[in-house]
Amino acid sequence: MLGPSGSGIATCLMMVAGFQPATHIEIYLSDQHFNNVPPYKRGIGMVFQSYPLFHRCWAADGSPALFHSM
Repeated sequence: MLGPSGSGIATCLMMVAGFQPATHIEIYLSDQHFNNVPPYKRGIGMVFQSYPLFHRCWAADGSPALFHSM
């Protein structure tokens, strides 16, 4: 999707991913209706525009937050 800043692209992607309710539109992906599918079952993720999610943690610094095992 392409568009200028403020055109609603992020909002649209949040609705497709299921992180924001789609109240006035119907979402179909591969002929499957997705409005009532929970986000964890959609197989869609989001990537933040800012590359470093934790701005002060860099791999070069050996930051513990990057190497924490879950």
